[in-house]
Formats: sequence, C-alpha cells, structure tokens
Amino acid sequence: MENQLEQQEQNTPMMLNNQMKKHLYETAKWTNFLSLVGLVGIAILMVLSIAIIGGFISLGEELSAQISRALIGVIYFLITALYAYPTIRLLQFSRNLKRGLLENDEDIVTTSFQNLKSVFKFLGILTLILICIYAFIFLMAIVSKAFLN
Repeated sequence: MENQLEQQEQNTPMMLNNQMKKHLYETAKWTNFLSLVGLVGIAILMVLSIAIIGGFISLGEELSAQISRALIGVIYFLITALYAYPTIRLLQFSRNLKRGLLENDEDIVTTSFQNLKSVFKFLGILTLILICIYAFIFLMAIVSKAFLN
C-alpha cells in the first residue's frame, strides 16, 4: 500500500476543493472540542490519583487498604499518562489543521495529519497490547481451571 502511495506522489498532487476544506475545518472544530474535553478529563484523573495516593480519599485504615489505595492511585496516574499523549496530539492536529486551512499552507496541513497519524498509531499499538493482555488472562484462566479440577 505504501508503495502505491509513493508512486502516486510522483504523479500529480491531489488538490483540496472548497467542500473538502469545509469538511476538514469542521472536523478540526470537533477534534478541538474532544481534545479539550480530554484535557479536562486528564486534569480530573490527575487530581483524583494524587488525592488517592495522598490519602485525602479514605479507603480504610488497615495496612492492606493503604497498599491498595496506593496501587489504585498509581493505576489512575498511569491511565492519565496514557490518555495524555493521544489527547495532546489530537489538539495539535486540530490547531494545525485550522491554521493550515485558513492560511492555505500545505506544510502546516501536512504537520497536522502527521499528528493525527500519531494518534491512531498510538491507539493501534495500545489496542494490540490490550488484546495480548486479554488473551494472556484468558489462557491463564483456562490453565488455572484445568489444574483446579
């Protein structure tokens, strides 16, 4: 597929008509909204993870509760860190796409699509990792059930 794209690049470039630009600009508005909502979610998760780790949210007074509180706080923090990268890249896509379309600058539009590619590449890799984890858990459940019976 990439070879086909490289061959097409050597031919004539594709031009964006006004309708395409209009749709892309509207897409940039929505991705800007979604990324801003994502940043708010990141801020909330960050405050929540710090509150859990710091003990501001009480889960109990026993040592096991303190350990589980710290573990939950760390898990929330890791989720926040994972969520931050695609959210920031989506925001960069949106802002660059709007600017590139308004200024009619092909380089800025290209940069915006590189940011969008990064979002989907990250999400694809994360999805593959989660599928592997789920498959491992499923296999471990089968193996443990076989040994328990």
